[in-house]
Amino acid sequence: SEDLTCVWWDKTVSSWKPDGCQTDVTSKPVKCLCNHLTSFSLQIAQKNSVVGDTPSQASTFPGKYVTYAGIGIGIGGFIFAAVVVTVIILIIMKRRGKKIEFHEIDLVESSSHSIPTNQIHLASEHLSSRCKMAKYQLVDVVLTKKEADGQSDLLLQRIRHVNIAQYLGCWINTIGEAYHVTSYVPGDHLSQWIKLGGYTDDMARQTVLQLANVMAHLVQQGVRDIDLTAEKIIMQPDERGSYSVKLWDFRSVSNLPPLYTAPEKKSGGVVTEASLVWAFGILALQIAERRLYLRESTYIRYTDGDESTITSIESFIAVSLQKSPKSRASFMELCQRGKEWSIRPKHVSSDFDDDFDEERQYNTKMA
Repeated sequence: SEDLTCVWWDKTVSSWKPDGCQTDVTSKPVKCLCNHLTSFSLQIAQKNSVVGDTPSQASTFPGKYVTYAGIGIGIGGFIFAAVVVTVIILIIMKRRGKKIEFHEIDLVESSSHSIPTNQIHLASEHLSSRCKMAKYQLVDVVLTKKEADGQSDLLLQRIRHVNIAQYLGCWINTIGEAYHVTSYVPGDHLSQWIKLGGYTDDMARQTVLQLANVMAHLVQQGVRDIDLTAEKIIMQPDERGSYSVKLWDFRSVSNLPPLYTAPEKKSGGVVTEASLVWAFGILALQIAERRLYLRESTYIRYTDGDESTITSIESFIAVSLQKSPKSRASFMELCQRGKEWSIRPKHVSSDFDDDFDEERQYNTKMA
């Protein structure tokens, strides 16, 4: 039969030994009578062990045994491992919970902020039939009446960019009319700025580059269905005499001038980045020439000149006003061209005279 044998751990040989251990098997529970209590364990062995066994009698240690200490260590290790795994799982779940919470906060922040009726103070000045001047927290703001589709309002809420007017919230007046509130941008519309023509060639290049940057950002955000015209852009001056482009209106234009409509869009179809690049090219052309084309103008000549002989802004126009949409540059490629302006020689025309169209292969046909 199997009996309990007291053993102790010999560090010198790294094994359990019964040498010198004695047990009282008659007691309940079984007692160890040795004096090295800090390094012993009870073993199950096929050997009779009684009080009085000598070291020589207990020297034959059995091959089949189970240590109680080993069982205890195994159970303790399992419990410790289980606790560690549980803690790791809880930490991962907590982190995932935080990420979900952050996404929900972002969604809440992107929802329309409602401005109390009594916090908006109307001014006597009306910018247009839809736009009014007002004061909000002692700061000039613009109220734009919301349209049925709400596209402009939604885009202003979602898109943040230095070249886009800052959206402040939604305001409903006392008779229930809804307006979206944006920061007031002092300056002239791009159309008026072009008409005045009081800007340098460098200002023209910077304006075109800013337009390319903001359009690249919009396209990256998935915005396609917008109509880009000179009336939707405000030129904001600063104290240094420079200008910042501010895009403030994302409404669709019901009677978009033919000039801004890409050739592939003449018969309808969806708005693509290539068709937006075309409209951008028309704006760049008018900025370069310092004149606005008539709404009925139709652009019929497509540039194919040698880029080594044209100015940097003209190269923008050249790759934007290609008849084939596949031949037009993307907005990101246009931005890259803008970066190269500062590292390559610029062939800048000093002025734009009446022969500009013929010399640069630009031409319009007046309807």
